[in-house]
Amino acid sequence: MTPLPSIQLKRGQITDLTYTDFVEVTYSQAFSETQAAETFEEMEQRLFETAKKESVEHVRVNYPAAWGKFDALLDKQAFIPALYHVQMTDYPPGSFVRSLQEISDIRTVRTLLDQQQLLHHTYNSDFFQDAAHFDADAYLTDIQHSIDTDQGASYGFFDGSSLVGFIAVEIQDTALNIVELYVDPTFRGKSVGRMLMQAAFHFARLKNCISVTTSLAVQNTGALSFYEKLGFSVEWKTRYKNV
Repeated sequence: MTPLPSIQLKRGQITDLTYTDFVEVTYSQAFSETQAAETFEEMEQRLFETAKKESVEHVRVNYPAAWGKFDALLDKQAFIPALYHVQMTDYPPGSFVRSLQEISDIRTVRTLLDQQQLLHHTYNSDFFQDAAHFDADAYLTDIQHSIDTDQGASYGFFDGSSLVGFIAVEIQDTALNIVELYVDPTFRGKSVGRMLMQAAFHFARLKNCISVTTSLAVQNTGALSFYEKLGFSVEWKTRYKNV
């Protein structure tokens, strides 16, 4: 019998999510959906036992998006939908238009990042931190490190001297991950997001990334539609339960 996937303990994550400490399990594509469903009762027990032992209050399950029956099982077990993880492998060469500027000091996006966090918290107030508890400085410092080490980049779209949209990306293994993408509501519908994405694709080509990925709240249907129109597809899902 194929062994169950291992449980991972995460502590002190620099994140915009509510729980910085949690335990999680990730089912690879090679793992059978049928086996995952048949053994999930045992896996759930292991997750809760590990969480109790480590004094952690939050557990997560990551699994292939194509697993419809497993998705339904998790729903019955009261695991709450949290994230879609989308990916594109055949991404375009990208471009860098005149209205964009490379952002070397990520602190300049702070105002837009606060707006983004407020939006995320509105989507799922249990899963995303509220603005009062979000350590934006630590979050931005982490992004800045990837920029300073040439493992990431940030680009902004300006209306005159005002920053009205930005994207921050970082390399993770062979993928370029979109950490943040936000456009001021008054400038949406004007292709600002698409221009920022083209800059990200350009950076991915320069770094020979195999794919471009990002994660988004399942409630953010507008963002999901945006990414799907660009050619992204949902590859993974994350559900969670507080214990």
